[in-house]
Amino acid sequence: MNKFEISILKYRHSYHLGEELNIGVLIYSSSIKKLIFIYPPKLQRLSNVYPDISLSQIKSFLKDFDKLVEGYNKALISNTSSNQNTLYDLNSSKFSELNSIISSKLLPIDSSAFYFTKAKKGTTVELRKYVEYQRQELLQLYSSRLSRERKNEEYVNNKIESFVNKEPVLKKNITSVVLKSEHFEEQYKYCWKNHHNNIITPVSFDYTNPASIDEKAWKIHGKLESFKSVVEQSDYKFDLIVTSPKSKDLFKKYENALKFLETISTSKSIIHETHLDDYFKNAKSFLLSAN
Repeated sequence: MNKFEISILKYRHSYHLGEELNIGVLIYSSSIKKLIFIYPPKLQRLSNVYPDISLSQIKSFLKDFDKLVEGYNKALISNTSSNQNTLYDLNSSKFSELNSIISSKLLPIDSSAFYFTKAKKGTTVELRKYVEYQRQELLQLYSSRLSRERKNEEYVNNKIESFVNKEPVLKKNITSVVLKSEHFEEQYKYCWKNHHNNIITPVSFDYTNPASIDEKAWKIHGKLESFKSVVEQSDYKFDLIVTSPKSKDLFKKYENALKFLETISTSKSIIHETHLDDYFKNAKSFLLSAN
């Protein structure tokens, strides 16, 4: 039988709210004197849950940690072959316990965003099959095949682009605009004129984390309020194209977010992305009659 210890690497998005996800698995085999680190190559699940996350930093951490584990394994081989224990005492209790290896050689206990769970011990007939099982269990969580498509701002922008490219009158009359306020400067790609200068603004609430819906609502509210004087001076109006969460459990949170957006004093309208067809039909009709 092969003895092993296993610990789960977790990403802690918010310490105070207790928001965290499994992001890696570390296995130590005392039989073959080796650490095995497993992590997902794609991290879309993280951005689905936490839209403000920096995936590049997470990926960099995982790759660097993988190299650290590889270097640790090479040191183990070197010490074993030379029978030297200057860096790693193979007979010590510290080396035989994964918890001690992690805290003393791999990841400080006070690491705020990443931490390992307390290691659990076990035995298996075939270590290779057990490692592969753990790999599949982790990767399944991040599999693109199982990950649904998020209706994020990019999704809405693609739909808008499709409508605009199909209609010459839309393509001719829709332009970009830059708004500047004391705190913000932002370029909006789609703006067209009828009785107002309408700025088409994608706003996605398609999240799996309720806190992300609140954060998005506050962000949009604050930004649009900061543009109020600019909007009034140039007769702009924000047309907010919103997407909703797929989970019915989040609909109440989504509805509250829309009610909050309604309190924005800056000129705006709120349109669900499923009504984009009617929106652009009306835009096309007005622009044709105006020309």
